Amino acid sequence: MIKEIDRMLDFKLSFSIPVDDFVSSIFGGGESIPTYLYLKDEEAWIDIYLKNAFEEKDIPLIESLTPVYLDGLTAVSERLIASGFLDIYKEFISLPSVVPGGFFLKEKRAYLSFRFHKSDKESVFSILRNSIAKLKGIKIDYLGPSNGITWELSSINSRIPLMVVQYSFGNSRGFKAAQGESSPIIECRLAPKKYNKYGHIMYGERNIINDSDYSICAKPKIFATNSISPQTESLIDLLERDRIALGVLFENYKKGKINVTVALPQLLLNPFITRLQTVFSESENQSPSVSLIAPYSEDLFVDL
Repeated sequence: MIKEIDRMLDFKLSFSIPVDDFVSSIFGGGESIPTYLYLKDEEAWIDIYLKNAFEEKDIPLIESLTPVYLDGLTAVSERLIASGFLDIYKEFISLPSVVPGGFFLKEKRAYLSFRFHKSDKESVFSILRNSIAKLKGIKIDYLGPSNGITWELSSINSRIPLMVVQYSFGNSRGFKAAQGESSPIIECRLAPKKYNKYGHIMYGERNIINDSDYSICAKPKIFATNSISPQTESLIDLLERDRIALGVLFENYKKGKINVTVALPQLLLNPFITRLQTVFSESENQSPSVSLIAPYSEDLFVDL
């Protein structure tokens, strides 16, 4: 499944900006720290995930940051202080094909990457050009052809260990996009819903045509669409509510089943599994059939 679409979003942008963050500078030790970027009250915030291995002297500090405890780790929130960052982020994710990639903190800088189709290249460059004047200290690391989804995940995995989860479930709610002869693949665009006006990325022939779908590329066929299964939509909403980060999430429809492949930080596996089960236990009397939970490797992922 992944091999078929690996480089269909054929361009990539990565850049970093200076940030005045307190938590990672205290607990990061120069290492990359997994984070979750979210928007609250028109401000950019980050959740920083810390393993529950604090020294006793650090506990009062952690408690002062209103922590959330998640199955073996602690998440603390901090406002991202970087002038102009929110505006540029919203502009990028408002483009039809732009998919947010890695986001992490290291040594007082926030590193971001986006994959996108070449049809949005001029718009991306225009936003970037205008942002150089707004974002003090921005450093462009790369703008050019993409090495693909698996390369990006392998790069993330070298900094922050990832796990792969694959599961399937029956199309009991009659999800229309899962019906028909073709088997489109949907890459869920994991961006704040408020600014994600184009929805997700669909690769391949559409079984159902929605007026809101947007054609990104005619050959190969790539669309922006809001057509994802209700179960996956509920899961994404729950993960966004609880601020649990994913790397990627794909849906594929075959023979009456909806197949899902997820890559996520290893330390967030248990919170993810808990919320996956919550979605199905609350919605209907069925459980997802889990076929794989394994450490990420490029060879494994590309053949899924």
